[in-house]
Amino acid sequence: MISVAKLLFPSIIWSVNTEQPHIYLTFDDGPHPEYTPQILDILAAANAKATFFVVGEKAEAHPDIVRLALSEGHTLGIHSQTHCSLLFKTKRMLDYEIETSYNTLIRITSERPVYFRPPYGHFTPRLIKIIQENGMKMVMWTHMTYDFSVSVSDKNILHHISKNMSPGTIIVFHDGHILSQRTVSLLHDVIGIVHKHNMLCTKL
Repeated sequence: MISVAKLLFPSIIWSVNTEQPHIYLTFDDGPHPEYTPQILDILAAANAKATFFVVGEKAEAHPDIVRLALSEGHTLGIHSQTHCSLLFKTKRMLDYEIETSYNTLIRITSERPVYFRPPYGHFTPRLIKIIQENGMKMVMWTHMTYDFSVSVSDKNILHHISKNMSPGTIIVFHDGHILSQRTVSLLHDVIGIVHKHNMLCTKL
């Protein structure tokens, strides 16, 4: 399915075209007052970088965490204002979700976000056009970890990450989900797998 979508929507970033031994860790749905700082500490200890796709209303509630992530060298992207599906929305609603979160991040960081990831991975040609008109790039992923699903075991998450260790792979985790404590617990092992494959965790 993803391979078909790549052909139909070539402007979307599904992986990074690089020969460098880089894996791109991304975190969605934050910031969270408990989980995001823990993730930042783990990344800092490993000298690893990542990209955080933040939800506008959560960024407004925790601006210090957003600024902390930026100050520690990570990339910030937007993940809409309220984390609702953007399918079947009017242009007015799409403009609200995108422009409000865009302006929220500028207000907090004084920097313009470059990357956008749609909630739940839901997008339409209209949404892609609006993103481009706002000067941003839409980012999807190469590998979804399903760290938010109780039906996917820790063992399976780590196994599938190990199988997706090619340069330019974009991996999705979640730092703002009810199950994100599990993500925190797995992150040491994830970074260890990346290093075992002689790869580095970096940001978009």
